[in-house]
Amino acid sequence: MKCSMKGKDMFNPNCAVDRVKNHLAYKIGSCVLNNKTKKSPFFILLFKLYKIKLEHYKELKNYQIFIKLFPSLRYPKLEECHDYRECVKVKFHLSYMLGQTILEADKNKFKGGYFRLWHDIKQVNQEYKNIKIFLQQYDLIIEKLNYIEFQNIDLLIKNFHSVFYILNFHKDYQEIINIIIDNFDYFLNNFDVIEEWLLSDDFNEKYKKISHPYPPLLDPIGLNADNKINYQSLGGGDIAWKLNLPLPSKYKFIFLFNGCSGSEAMQHFLMLCGVETRAWAWFNPRDIFKINYQNLLNENIAAPCLPSITTGDYEKLFYLVDGGFDIVAIMRDPISVLKAGLNHIESYKISLEILNYCRNVECYNRDFKNLFPEIWYAYSGSTKVNIEDLEKLLDNSEYYFTFNKRINMLKNKDNVVCINFEDINSQNIINTMNNLANRYNLKTPKKEHEIILTSRINLHQGLLHLPVNINCKMFQIIITTPYLISLEIEGMDRYVNITNKIFNNDIIMESIIIVCLQDQYDVLMKNQEWSQIKEYIEEYIGSLRLYIQNCKNNLVTEKDILVYLRKNSNLRLKFLKHIEENIKYIRENYPEYLETWTYYQEFEKMCKELDGNI
Repeated sequence: MKCSMKGKDMFNPNCAVDRVKNHLAYKIGSCVLNNKTKKSPFFILLFKLYKIKLEHYKELKNYQIFIKLFPSLRYPKLEECHDYRECVKVKFHLSYMLGQTILEADKNKFKGGYFRLWHDIKQVNQEYKNIKIFLQQYDLIIEKLNYIEFQNIDLLIKNFHSVFYILNFHKDYQEIINIIIDNFDYFLNNFDVIEEWLLSDDFNEKYKKISHPYPPLLDPIGLNADNKINYQSLGGGDIAWKLNLPLPSKYKFIFLFNGCSGSEAMQHFLMLCGVETRAWAWFNPRDIFKINYQNLLNENIAAPCLPSITTGDYEKLFYLVDGGFDIVAIMRDPISVLKAGLNHIESYKISLEILNYCRNVECYNRDFKNLFPEIWYAYSGSTKVNIEDLEKLLDNSEYYFTFNKRINMLKNKDNVVCINFEDINSQNIINTMNNLANRYNLKTPKKEHEIILTSRINLHQGLLHLPVNINCKMFQIIITTPYLISLEIEGMDRYVNITNKIFNNDIIMESIIIVCLQDQYDVLMKNQEWSQIKEYIEEYIGSLRLYIQNCKNNLVTEKDILVYLRKNSNLRLKFLKHIEENIKYIRENYPEYLETWTYYQEFEKMCKELDGNI
């Protein structure tokens, strides 16, 4: 709906434009400009201005009396008007700017306000001309400025010359111009601090000189100090993301997430050693940044996690790490990565209703065929993996083949610490975590955490429905894994591992444990139904074994992939190109890892035999 004030009788209090034009400053400015056009005598202008002022204050007085009698007819707040954003441009009108200057002179009439008036009017006219240039040169069309908070227009007018100087000074550095315009409200509110930073030698050397694609609007060094504007005062990370601020420099290393390579398990192991890295790589880039940001501010020790994707806004994540740091990453046999990728499940295909049924089982319910969910796979879109979908992994190459690209993007790194996938298996993980703890002064793994570190973490081979609650009247028995039960460290002491009371082992099938609550343990062991409960759990686990084996039968192996690639030369060459580019750093700096990658060795040998030394 469009509204305008064409006369006093047509004033619409629900129209923001009319409300601003009804401001005394706009009325006075319009009168002055109208008088100039008609070239009326000066004494007539003074009389008109005096009359406008009297009428305006009379209107205000009448309005105050009116709303006392009829409070419900009070004008709505300006920002609640439908055309609130449109009214911004009125403050850029010469009438408003001129009227503000005259009112300021009248306010300071006993302090020489009128003696400076003609000089101030001349300055306002020049500022108005500059604003028109400003709008044209930087494409700050009204639609853009309409998003600026209304009261900050005065700040732009007040600091106009300095603002214009900064924009003109950086006119060849479009990235900083963009960040200023996109955050114009913040720019005006914190102008003095930002002005000092954008005109500093540090900004010129670190960002402008190298055409950094994501220059920060504030000095990152100053944000780490006890200044008024610092990382804590900026909140949860939203503002920092908008302003291109690098993460708080409270980390010794960053964790580079490599898909299908044990990275999620490693994040959990680091958590057990007191290091928070769990900014999940499959989140959107803004959320990854915010989680990293909050971890660094709230945790004693944290390490940012960067995802495998590098395109779009994900690229920005890699430029918002600043200062010296190590890179820590898990590297795996590339053919095993392809296998894990192709076998990836589509967890969202399982309805919550089915999951809840499978996770809450009444004791003695022997309808086992319905107690385990049907697994769907992401690339095949069915309940069985199809080797012919291997080529689809190339469509998602950013998930699997960006390691070398990412370490080259991270310019301020010190060391790249690559951990072989073999070094996080159950035999080597304790030693690996101890080495990391010694290198970065972390907590060493606790004795009670060894069962977690040495058990299987991945749930994608038939354990997706865990944990399962077996409800036995007054008791609750849980079939779970050490990993799942340790997701909340505080909760680990609430349970007793009773697996050895049933199977004579503390853990079965590489990762499964059976637990009960601490306060139920003694009563459960003495309960007259304990032998029947044990028998039922044994039957359930027996059915679970068959279910897991059936799930494994639906998967592909590394051997399947090698056989398929041997028959498909074009696809083989495509994967060879991606793989070789991805492991370039490993070949140069960790050649011993290649010797342990059995399937990659077979793949490389196959390519040489069939395609020659490419």
